[in-house]
Amino acid sequence: MDLTVSSAVSQQLSQLIQVSWLLLIPVALMLVLVLHQLWTLLQGLSEFMSMARYELYPAVKDLRAVANHLEVISAKAVVGAETVEKAAHVASKGVDGVKSSLEGLFTNTGSFLGGLVRSFIRQKS
Repeated sequence: MDLTVSSAVSQQLSQLIQVSWLLLIPVALMLVLVLHQLWTLLQGLSEFMSMARYELYPAVKDLRAVANHLEVISAKAVVGAETVEKAAHVASKGVDGVKSSLEGLFTNTGSFLGGLVRSFIRQKS
């Protein structure tokens, strides 16, 4: 009985190995096909990246030049704004000086005229 069980188990193992080979061959073929497609995809990606690098390099170079020009223009604008601010500050000081001078002039003129009027009124009386 041990021999028949052993031969039955052996026969089943043999069938299992045959079925495994039948399943392993298509799986291996599919794996090779997937690896080939992956290689083709990576090769196309590599070509795309090299082409994009050569196409985008001049655009990036121009973009850097534009950024540098914008920095120069903005620096000049800042300097111009600071100059205008300083001029406005100086002008406001000048206006304040003129204003105080005019106030002093009007005050002094009023005092002078008041003194003249008083002197004429005293002389008449």
